[in-house]
Amino acid sequence: MDIQRFLHKKVMIPFVCMIFLLGYLGVGLSMGPLFLESGLSNENFIPVIIAVIGIALCISIMIDGLKEPVEAGASSSKVIGLKQVILFADFFLFIGLYKLIGFIGAAFVFTFLFMLFFDDKITAVVKKLIISAIITGFVYILYALIFGVRFN
Repeated sequence: MDIQRFLHKKVMIPFVCMIFLLGYLGVGLSMGPLFLESGLSNENFIPVIIAVIGIALCISIMIDGLKEPVEAGASSSKVIGLKQVILFADFFLFIGLYKLIGFIGAAFVFTFLFMLFFDDKITAVVKKLIISAIITGFVYILYALIFGVRFN
């Protein structure tokens, strides 16, 4: 069995993301039932659904990555770069902050850091703050009003 088949970006990055999503799923399920007695969805409903869909997508991407031929002489040292590490840390930060300060604060920090680190030029920080606030507001309205998710 060729270990290089498993140690390239198209397999390892989705694998690591899947591990974080499993943690996200665990946190979501530990927050209580998905539905309240009134029939409305609880605050953990959307994170659980996102985690389940994300895990399925990661598995699909890993399977596709395993089907691709590995380039001869490919180095396993380029499996994960700095941007991927920052993204994974941002996911953990979101999960931790969600329990500490709630959805709005965690979503704002996650969105801002995501935009800050994945922009080729770290400029327009104020613009990124404003866009993060708009995205967070939009997502909150979408979850709270349209999906009926209750944030405690």
